[in-house]
Amino acid sequence: MIWPFSKYSSEEKRVKPRLYASIDRATYERLSAPNLASNLDVLNVINTALSPEYASVKTCKRLGIKMRGGFQNVQVLSLHILCLSVRHNGDVFQRTLAKSELLKDLGRIGDRSMWTATDIHRMVLHLLQEWAFEVKNYPDFQLMYNYLRSKNAPFEPRNGPMSTIFQPYPGIAEQLMQLQQGSMLGGGVSGGVNGVGGVEGGGGEGGEGGAAPGGEQRPGSGGSALIGPDLLRPGRSVSVRLPVE
Repeated sequence: MIWPFSKYSSEEKRVKPRLYASIDRATYERLSAPNLASNLDVLNVINTALSPEYASVKTCKRLGIKMRGGFQNVQVLSLHILCLSVRHNGDVFQRTLAKSELLKDLGRIGDRSMWTATDIHRMVLHLLQEWAFEVKNYPDFQLMYNYLRSKNAPFEPRNGPMSTIFQPYPGIAEQLMQLQQGSMLGGGVSGGVNGVGGVEGGGGEGGEGGAAPGGEQRPGSGGSALIGPDLLRPGRSVSVRLPVE
């Protein structure tokens, strides 16, 4: 059988092992909370890839596997990566997600044809609602939102409880996000992100800290850090300045 030629070159595909390793590290099932350094590494790999489109396609496929795996903690970590990627990896990632099987899987979670825990269901509905309002370039998000509304999916107000988990979208593009040290949760460090700007006036706090696998804290990962403004502009590389102990 003759396989069709790929649209991506072998050089563009070389990012795949590093990308998968960074995603697996950020979604490690023993993490007690999203880990800032690991999440930033995923964004950095996508932004600096020779073909960000190829990296975005593979990221959606990998996160789709994580979401279908059924482990609630892994699903939470995957949704945080997805939220950050839509926000910071720009138009290429948004276009890829809009046409991906992952968006369909999220729709199945939203209409309950794919079972997940209640908290995951709420988080997915919140993200789909935000994308429908904030990602205007691709109608797939609006169509998914309208479909779920027709199925009476229990969407919460946009400035409701879920806004304390995921940062609101508008108002952060030209500002720094200051991280503050959080409290210990289950042997891991859960840092907080101060909301800058917000949807309908809402700023909030969401877990972005983390602990290394096995409960060992990574140096500086739960403490204060500054995310450079390049992170907040689509298509730019990710830089983070962590304190030196």
